[in-house]
Amino acid sequence: MFKPIHNNGASNIIFDFDRAEKDDITGMKDIVDYRERIKQLSAVSLQFSQLFCQFENFCKKNNILIFCHSEEELAQCFANENPQYTFSESFDYISRTHSYGFTASTENRIYSISGAQGKHGANHELMHLLSAPGGKTKMLLQISANMMEGTNEYFTREVEQSMPVIEPEITAAYSFTYPKQYEFIKTIIDVCGETVKNALYQIHFCDEDTACLIDAMLLQWKQKSAMGNMKPVYKTPPNEVQARNFLKKFLIEITSSMDGESDNSLALTGFQKRFPTPEP
Repeated sequence: MFKPIHNNGASNIIFDFDRAEKDDITGMKDIVDYRERIKQLSAVSLQFSQLFCQFENFCKKNNILIFCHSEEELAQCFANENPQYTFSESFDYISRTHSYGFTASTENRIYSISGAQGKHGANHELMHLLSAPGGKTKMLLQISANMMEGTNEYFTREVEQSMPVIEPEITAAYSFTYPKQYEFIKTIIDVCGETVKNALYQIHFCDEDTACLIDAMLLQWKQKSAMGNMKPVYKTPPNEVQARNFLKKFLIEITSSMDGESDNSLALTGFQKRFPTPEP
């Protein structure tokens, strides 16, 4: 399966990426070392951005991040890594969706289009590899692929916003890189706040169970209900077991409909109905 690769206002970090390319500030020796260091953090911070940049350089030097010079070459690499897809199928998908990067499913290897065109795709895939082996977090196993991709894209954009200069090709890629999934994750964070954002970080980078996200959302539900900000039908939460089951089922159902040409407004409206933004 391909993983194609706005300033969200979440961070004011500015990091000297040029310097980081010259200075090895981490001393990390393999991918596991980087993952363990990231687990010690709790948010995309200056230290996170430094580690991410060093991880990119590490992957380049060790032929983990492999650049292709054309869509045809990328399609051939994808077909080689995934024999169930023909070259024609792979090339058609890349051309149609502008999916300029993917992570090999069997080994620690990332492919991306070279140059600025593929920069965001490479960053997206590097973030996947940094999050978990094969980029497969518990969000994928317990909620949905869309929820995982949206979370990965959210944190990728946070790191990119810390760059002193963002290439226009990077921001141009936002329109076709899991835009619906990203928008949903951003909505959850905007409505529910830092507690939910921290839970997403713990799931994506620290191998935490998705129960921590459900707990964070349930807490918001209770608080908003107490403040009178919930719609009447949702004003009083059910007992906690029922509430947790409802929230998990809600996330699974609402994110499973984000593929293809489906309208994302239904998902966002459904979420905001249960977690309305407080009136000013």
